[in-house]
Amino acid sequence: METYPGAARDRERLRTGPLAPVLEDLRRGLWHTTTLKGYAGIRASGAIEPNRGQFPFNFIDTPTSYAFFKGYVSLFDFASATEDQCAMHYPAWAQYFEGFRVAIEIVREDVAAGLIGYERARADAGSRMLIPHVEAWHDGAIPISATRRYLFITPRYEFGWLDRDDPKHDALIAQLRLTPLVG
Repeated sequence: METYPGAARDRERLRTGPLAPVLEDLRRGLWHTTTLKGYAGIRASGAIEPNRGQFPFNFIDTPTSYAFFKGYVSLFDFASATEDQCAMHYPAWAQYFEGFRVAIEIVREDVAAGLIGYERARADAGSRMLIPHVEAWHDGAIPISATRRYLFITPRYEFGWLDRDDPKHDALIAQLRLTPLVG
């Protein structure tokens, strides 16, 4: 069933694109993406902090984003979006999963009080950049205790997983000689 012109093409691109091997996992969760240095900083500080200018901008649109404007943590809420909504906006959100990235799964129940969904943000965003239907935000820091697992993505779309409490986090950070970004 074609819900909008090009929906079948967009669904096919979503299902066969480079994130296809992890798409089912992504679609079930709430995620934050960061760089390797950002990941090291999150592990060192014990929380995902909103970027209020204390961290480098990883994307050119960060200064105009709704998250930056409000001082929120930017998230991806694929579980609340339909497949067509995910597919339609795939080019906009997939860029945040490119290169060396770490996608951190957030336990929704642990952040529910501070969670801001797309519909609420849309009414408040004005001309600020946001990604329709799949982006969400959290008002305030998200402690590591509210994370479930970490998905490591290489530029060649190789994937690796670590659970929140896996002792390999410290070894990985040391092995990669990552200097944490801590604000």
